[in-house]
Amino acid sequence: VIRAGRGGLLTPRLVASRVLAATEDVAPARAESLRIAAEARRRGMPPVAGHALLDLAELALRTGEPERAGQWLAEATGEVPRRDWHPRTLSRLTAVEVLVAVETGRTDLAESVLARSGCPPGRDEHGLGSAQLLFARGFLCLRTGRPSEARAYLRECGRTARALGCVNPAVLPWASHLAAAEVACAAPDTAAHLVAESLTAARSWGAPGTVGAVHLWAGLALSGRAALVHIRTALRLLADMPPRRLYARAVAALASGPFDTGLPQEARRLLDEAVGRDRAFPLTAEVAARLAAPRHSNRSRLSPAQLRVALLAAEGWSNTAISRELSVGVRTVELHLTHTYRALGVNGRSDLPVALGHP
Repeated sequence: VIRAGRGGLLTPRLVASRVLAATEDVAPARAESLRIAAEARRRGMPPVAGHALLDLAELALRTGEPERAGQWLAEATGEVPRRDWHPRTLSRLTAVEVLVAVETGRTDLAESVLARSGCPPGRDEHGLGSAQLLFARGFLCLRTGRPSEARAYLRECGRTARALGCVNPAVLPWASHLAAAEVACAAPDTAAHLVAESLTAARSWGAPGTVGAVHLWAGLALSGRAALVHIRTALRLLADMPPRRLYARAVAALASGPFDTGLPQEARRLLDEAVGRDRAFPLTAEVAARLAAPRHSNRSRLSPAQLRVALLAAEGWSNTAISRELSVGVRTVELHLTHTYRALGVNGRSDLPVALGHP
């Protein structure tokens, strides 16, 4: 359609570029949307240009570029003011605005967008735009710690999407996000069913980025060994895919688990394994900085006597030397170190400098 449609057929070309985005053919999808926007402007067709720019905003969200998505959104609403968007697409526009605000850390803006959206009810209220808006509301509630509200919105989103025959998580990943809400609401069995359903749909579609994203959200929703398996699978599938931010989240999830439970050395190993030598993202750099930072908070886990022994051990003192320095028995030094390793979640003496933030 795209090859045959140059110079005309703008609407079929818009649909074709959206399909390319869903199949993760990012470069041609972006290039065609840009061409459509430029051609529509030349021909004096602002609504078509607005749709193409909105497609570009959605594509930027897919590839982990929310700031760029915000720029495309601004151009879209500059081309067509909000009041002039058709009700069928106004919900979609609002949903993208909310997602961009959430992904850029401006949840207050997302709330205000929803408050002033004024999407009118009508015959299109149960269309895909409505489902997208329900998903955006649920996504916002998840990010702001309101799982019960998120569950209600995402369940309704799922009902609407299923009624439309839309089960592809590349279009609307409501099921994997609902799984996270169900876990937060103490419904792990329901969450597991949703994860399985979403993975089946993603594998049927076959796009690796979509399958990887579902594995990532499953890993973030679940716990224990199952979560680790999902996150490792997400890393493998997302490593060379355009959604860079999703890969970064998977890396952070892989490293943060053991870090937050007092295993900094294991976290460091997982981070190195996931990132490799030439792979760097802002989020992974943040995790690396957390791992490298002095762990002064660890010191508060130790008694004064344990801390004195641990600091000397971190400097390389032997147990006998510590015993003489502190005028305690060697057995006492050994007991203090055993309790210290357990409290800090480290394997032994060589881990103490990092765990205690010792130079």
